Amino acid sequence: MYEFVDTNQAGSKNSLPSEALQIDGEYIENLIDGYRTLYVIGRELLGSEISEREIDLVDGSEYTGKRDTTRSITVGYQLLCTSPREFQEKFNKLSGILNKEQAKLIFADEPDKYFIGTKIGMGEVPAGRNAITAEIEFYCADPFKYSVKEYEVDTQADNASIFIVDYAGTHRAYPVLEATIKSDNGLVGFV
Repeated sequence: MYEFVDTNQAGSKNSLPSEALQIDGEYIENLIDGYRTLYVIGRELLGSEISEREIDLVDGSEYTGKRDTTRSITVGYQLLCTSPREFQEKFNKLSGILNKEQAKLIFADEPDKYFIGTKIGMGEVPAGRNAITAEIEFYCADPFKYSVKEYEVDTQADNASIFIVDYAGTHRAYPVLEATIKSDNGLVGFV
């Protein structure tokens, strides 16, 4: 259940929006007073490109494979200021925070996962106002989200030679398997 926060009033530092964006370890709301994340688009399902081969005089085509496309994440935000000077100062600070390449992007409603993205657009910012809503767009060349925490797998209680790796992800993963041998054991095999 999400806490209701009136976006026309300043929330407390402890009341982050459900989709608040953390960039390289800091929530923007905690760095800029008056900034608030309103919505996020693009964290859902991934697009795919299909590869196929057409054969002369044969109906349809032959499926040869697919690849996942890049991802674009759009963050809608609000910035409230009391004067044009304050607006420029806060917007300059926001620009500095976002001016990172391949930044780790974590959202408050999924703090155990992250994306890697680079800001590619700031959207249209309404002119002549001290209170605005606009969008920030991030390009994720690697479209997948990753676990913030790496973990080690231990042997099964009933069989010390069996390890089960279950990362609970939605895409094929390639874990790093390492073995430390303390004596001459002969052979170590991973299947």
